[in-house]
Formats: sequence, C-alpha cells, structure tokens
Amino acid sequence: MPGLSTIPVEWRQLLREDHEIGVLLLRPTAHRAESYPCPSPGGTGCPRRIVDLGRDRIVAVCSDEGGRNCDDVSLQPEDLVVYELHRQGLAIRVANALGIKPEFAPVDGVRETFRVGDFHPIAGKRFPVYLLLAFDDGQRMNAVAHLCRTTPVPFILLAPTQHAIPPHAFELLREHRASFHPLADLLVADGHNQLTSSAISRDVMAAFRAMVLPEPAPGEPMVRFPTPPDAIWGDLRISFIDGHRATLFCQGVSETVNFSTMGMENRRSREPSVQWTLLWAFARNHGKISWHSSDASNQIPQQVRRMNDDLERFFGIAGRPVTWKDDEQAYCTAFEILQESDKPALVSPGRRPSR
Repeated sequence: MPGLSTIPVEWRQLLREDHEIGVLLLRPTAHRAESYPCPSPGGTGCPRRIVDLGRDRIVAVCSDEGGRNCDDVSLQPEDLVVYELHRQGLAIRVANALGIKPEFAPVDGVRETFRVGDFHPIAGKRFPVYLLLAFDDGQRMNAVAHLCRTTPVPFILLAPTQHAIPPHAFELLREHRASFHPLADLLVADGHNQLTSSAISRDVMAAFRAMVLPEPAPGEPMVRFPTPPDAIWGDLRISFIDGHRATLFCQGVSETVNFSTMGMENRRSREPSVQWTLLWAFARNHGKISWHSSDASNQIPQQVRRMNDDLERFFGIAGRPVTWKDDEQAYCTAFEILQESDKPALVSPGRRPSR
C-alpha cells in the first residue's frame, strides 16, 4: 500500500481477521478521503465519489459513465478520515518484543527505513536493529545497499514478511554479516490485543549474539570480559590472587583471568606487560598511587594512559578508569582493586610461578 495509509473500511478489508490487533498500530491523519471504495470496480467513474450534502450528511455515489453499478452509501465524517500505519508505534512494539531499548529514528537517505534501537549484549558493543517498510523492490534494494554501506558493524534487519527483501539483496546482507528476519516470524498476538515475541525471536537474538560475540574455544584466552551492558566503572572489583592472576567481579559476573587473557602481555618476553605490573601496583596500594608511592616513576602518566586503553578495551565501559585527582594528589581508580590477602604476594610479576 503506497503511503501505508487509507480509510477505515479499507483497513478492515486488508487486515481481515487481524483487524482487532492491527488497528492498534494505526493513527489518524489530518487528511480526508476524496473517494470511497466500490464492491464492483469497473468504469471510469469508479470508485465512488464523495458528495457533501451539508449538516454532516455525506454520501458516496457511483459515477460510472456506463451506468450506476453501486448503491449510494451514507457516511459519517469519521468514515473518511485517513489512517496511517504508526511507524514509531510499531517500532516500539518490535523493540519491546525483542528485548531492546526503543530508540526510534528514520534512516537518512532512504525511504521507509527506521532504526528500531540497538542490540546491546555487553558493555561497549552495540548492533543496530532496523525496520524496513519500503513499498517497492527498488526502494528496498536501495535501503539494503545504504545500510550495508553506512553501518560499520553487523546489524539486524526486519521487514514485514520474507518476501519483503529482493533476492539479490540477500548477498549484500550476507557479506556484511547482517541478519534478516520477517516480523511475521518474530511477533505473535498474545490474546490480549498485544504483540509479543515468539519463541523464534529468542532463538534469533541468541544466534545473532553467538555470531558477533563467539565464545572462545577451550584453552583460548578471553577476548574481553562479558561486562553487563549498563555497567559503570564503580561496579567493577579486581581482586589480585598473585602477580599473574586476578578475579574480576561486575554486577554478578565473575571471571578469573591472567595478564595474557587481559591483553597485558609483553609480546617478546611473554611476561606481564608494564600495564599489568602497574595494575598490580594499584592493587597493593588500594587503588591509589601518588608521587610519594614506591611504585611511582616519571613514566607513570604515560603508563596510566596505556593501562586505561587496555582496561577500556577489555571491559568496554565508557570513561577513563584511572584519573589524576587534585584533592588526593594521586592517580586513583574508579573501581575497587585489592589483593586477596594483605600478605606479600609469593610471586612477583616479573617471573612465572614454577609448576
């Protein structure tokens, strides 16, 4: 339907048994219809034309030049109000059904294409979810090409049905690692005139997450910590076991890692990097290093910057985790960091523990 808008009688005809729930996705516009559908369309004067007789008396009359084929229909003003698909309302329901935060926005440069929100599985990782409602294959192909060209990460593309995407567009989506799914498979009516997610939708989101965030194979180092999406640095606690290992805690998620796992390994010596050694120093000093600390040096500003980069990459939390505080006259961590025991560590960070 061009424009995704028409009068109530045609919406009822189009939605049929789905009218009761479909009408919840419509909203009235300021436009009024100038014609009315015919049960037997045919002649040059079809469909019926609207005649306003005044005093809210409106009639739809047949003006077929070959002879009047349809009876006149008495109408109310509200019968001629044009209703359109409420794009934002649909997008919000889709986002809620898929378990993502609604962030509706039209996509610049293409028609009838909208950003529903972002799939945000862990901190620092966002994958857009788009809704495509374009009318013809040319518009749909342009939209797919535009999204693949302008979106630097994999994304999820939704459209009403499987046939809404031209066959030759699927190759572009596969090359971009984009995942396409029809709303007809993902959304179901819950019996209370609401749209909710189907069992398939949960599998879809799980499969997409597995594709963009694959689990490391047994024995392989963790690429990054599975930080919860809404975590801040204050939610993190790092507890050093010794000079090579630490346990990480954040909003109920915990992992025991080593310097290599966190990407803080000297590539030549395979020993802990300067950044790991500095992080361990912060643990021994309860998250604070001043110029009077025994671990301070002229290189510490540069070392802190590099350590911040490593921590932001590994945890995906926005903002700098270690900053200089004038009132403390020290570099301070925005997270809790400590040793599991106040006793001196048995292993120094410069040597590996013996087996």
